[in-house]
Amino acid sequence: SCQPPQNLSTVSSTSSKKRQSSSNGNVTVQVGLMLSYTLGTIMYMSPSQASSPTTPFPVLAVAVGVGVGGLVLLVVVLVMAMVTVWYRRDSTKKGRQVDNLLIMLESWEASMADECKRAFAELQTELQDVVNVHDKNYPYRDFRSFAMKFL
Repeated sequence: SCQPPQNLSTVSSTSSKKRQSSSNGNVTVQVGLMLSYTLGTIMYMSPSQASSPTTPFPVLAVAVGVGVGGLVLLVVVLVMAMVTVWYRRDSTKKGRQVDNLLIMLESWEASMADECKRAFAELQTELQDVVNVHDKNYPYRDFRSFAMKFL
C-alpha cells in the first residue's frame, strides 16, 4: 500500500534550482535490505484540494459527446432498419416470382399432357383407319411400288 510519510522534508533540486513545497516527497522503492531505487517525487493533495478540483467538470463536452453518440446510434439503427426492410421486400418479391414460375410450369405441364392425349387418340384413330384398309384389300401402296412388286 502507498501511505504518505508522517513528516515530509523539503527536497531541493540542484539542476532546476527550485525548492519543492512540503507537500512533495521522494518515491523510493526498497527491495530487501540491499536494493533501493529512487523513482522521483510525488505531490500530495490536502483533503480540501482533492474535494474541489481546480478545473471545472466539462459538462458541455460530455453533453456534446452524448448527443453525438446518440445521433450515431440513431443512424446505425435506421440503416439496420432500412437494410431489413429492403431484404424482406426483396425476399418476398423473389418468393412471388418463384410461385408464379411454379404456376406457369404446372399450366404448361397440364397443357402438354392434354396435347399428348389428343395426339395419342388421333394416332390411334389413324392406325384404325390403316388397319381397316388392309382388311378390305384396298391398295395402300402407291402405283409405282405396287407395279414393281407384282410385275
